[in-house]
Amino acid sequence: MPKTGGVKNRTKNKMSNMDEKLIDAILNDIYNNSEYILEESDIVRNDATQIQYREIVSFLCENAFIRQPFKNHGKLTILEKGNEVIRSGGWKKYLDIEQQAKERNTQKAIYDARISKFQATYGKYSLPISAIALLVAIGSLIVGILMYQSRIKELEMKQEVLERKIYKIDSVKTISKQK
Repeated sequence: MPKTGGVKNRTKNKMSNMDEKLIDAILNDIYNNSEYILEESDIVRNDATQIQYREIVSFLCENAFIRQPFKNHGKLTILEKGNEVIRSGGWKKYLDIEQQAKERNTQKAIYDARISKFQATYGKYSLPISAIALLVAIGSLIVGILMYQSRIKELEMKQEVLERKIYKIDSVKTISKQK
């Protein structure tokens, strides 16, 4: 049964030794012709032996890059994974992308394991820590409101003092004008 998540490791290593240009040529031929039928002229045109060609076609079929609806018939159709190879820019680039995805998944699994271990070890403290954090946040909010109110009262007192001073200055000016 073909693996759908990626290329099998043992066949991937085998295919790394094969000619990537031949793989690209086969996939492009199938991609460009919806009714592609494997012919002897294709093998000759791509400078391959019939054994190489058959091995590659077999590999691509086994790993769900292409499909051969009838086993004894040369008709081949490209599948989604084959389209991915073409979209990614060729077999080598596809393998690089697959390797990077595998490395990301491995790194993600490591992080997930660390998080799970942390949660298992310290999970019982999460509720009390959350409650304390909530109380600290509420306390900070109350302190902020009280400081804001005291600042407003302070500014109002300064405003009254300034208004009295302005009134005194205006009174002195009016008195001096009257004289």
